[in-house]
Amino acid sequence: MNPANTELAKALLSGSIIDLRLRSDRKKRPTLYGFRRMTREEVFTLVQGRTYPYDPGDGSVINVKVTSVHRWERDPERLEVRVKWGMRDYFTLTANECTQVLLVPL
Repeated sequence: MNPANTELAKALLSGSIIDLRLRSDRKKRPTLYGFRRMTREEVFTLVQGRTYPYDPGDGSVINVKVTSVHRWERDPERLEVRVKWGMRDYFTLTANECTQVLLVPL
């Protein structure tokens, strides 16, 4: 079985699929896309320079670019992810915040 199909099947069974629209889609009836929240294991594998879908909480999705990932030797569970959105907006997310707002497309 294809790993992508397995991931979709798990998300369907758990009821964790979120339907959101792209923020740039300004149609009267925007196209909805399926997403699921990122797990803690996936958060610790984030790659600097890649873009990931982000849920700002208004029913839309924006893409944010990871500018840096900071981990601590003393506390391996501590993680700070610095991201950029747009031309001038930067913010920092902790590991717990990442599991709430970063998404994985289905």
